Amino acid sequence: MLYQYYNTEPKDEIFALLKKNVKITKERIPFATQLFTPDWIVRYMVENSLGRLWVEGHPDEELKAGWKYYLEEAEQEPEVAAQLEVIRAEYRKINPEDIKVIDITVTGLIQRIGAKMV
Repeated sequence: MLYQYYNTEPKDEIFALLKKNVKITKERIPFATQLFTPDWIVRYMVENSLGRLWVEGHPDEELKAGWKYYLEEAEQEPEVAAQLEVIRAEYRKINPEDIKVIDITVTGLIQRIGAKMV
């Protein structure tokens, strides 16, 4: 998974220290025993999924201005743009209370926390 790649270096450092019989501090133990999703990955995922769903139906430039990882939509062919407009019309009917999230992974908890940050 992507987040494992970005935590490889700290994890390798911990195991190198263990091989040298260096005591590992409590702050470093999680790098060797747990997998974490870095904040930027959570924000990227939330901004480009739930965030996109929301701003496509409820345009809000001020909200988007606070998003660091949001990707603007690429230019679309006219037929695709027309289909997207039909979808966005449905998005405009959505209230925050109507949005349901299905968590199929353990990292879903982190993503839900990230959603609250948005």
